[in-house]
Amino acid sequence: RSGSSCQGCHCRRNAIIMAHLEQRSYAPAMSVEISHREALSLISEAELVALKVKADAPGLIRIVIHVGAMALTGSAILSTDSPFLLAPLVVAHGIGLVFLFAPLHETIHDTAFRTPALNRVVGLLAGFLLVLPPLYFRYFHFAHHRHTQDPAHDPELATERPAAWLPYLWRLTGYDYWKAEIAMLLRLGFGSSVDGFIPARAQAKVVGEARGFLAAYAVVARRHHAVVHRIACVDLPAEQVGVELLRFRGVLSRDLEPADRVSLHHDVTPF
Repeated sequence: RSGSSCQGCHCRRNAIIMAHLEQRSYAPAMSVEISHREALSLISEAELVALKVKADAPGLIRIVIHVGAMALTGSAILSTDSPFLLAPLVVAHGIGLVFLFAPLHETIHDTAFRTPALNRVVGLLAGFLLVLPPLYFRYFHFAHHRHTQDPAHDPELATERPAAWLPYLWRLTGYDYWKAEIAMLLRLGFGSSVDGFIPARAQAKVVGEARGFLAAYAVVARRHHAVVHRIACVDLPAEQVGVELLRFRGVLSRDLEPADRVSLHHDVTPF
């Protein structure tokens, strides 16, 4: 997928499927619900091969631009005391932070880069900044793929969405999210509990990765405690604000759909 995000690949795939559906006299603007197998059958083998082509250069260019933009907004946040400048910088930086999920997601699928080592390095970088160890997330996410929309086994359904404005506004603070992420990291690091979706053969590696993250965070906190304090007060809430701003516009989340169905809309987003 040449370093593109999963959503970008889905966008191109859905555009191809919609083109085939229109050729079969479906109305262009209508929402079409077909099975996943039926959707894939509409794409030719040549088109599927083209969608699966990997490369290093496009992903490297994008990650350099992404990290560079975050370095600029992060440096500006650390150097300004003006609330008028801080507010837009925090929003911009938060959006940059949350979009690190795109390279994290693609690297755990080994689709961001052709070179496996680049997938590992970029995945570690993104996971470190998001407090989400990539190996742990790999098993978490693959369990989601295997059990999509199954409340008993899909780990993404373990956290309920807020159903009213007050819980939603509390969610904007990021407190519950970061509390859960840090608790997960500590739980894994101390080996007190390992989630059921992690196979026994991988549990030692997952625990080791979490301990490595904790050690690295401790080193950073010891050497740059002032920066870490600023991050805790500004960056972590900023990321949650970025998540919710984009989710509010429908960019990062979709309505829940049955596991064996795919809803295709003509007005797909570039994300």
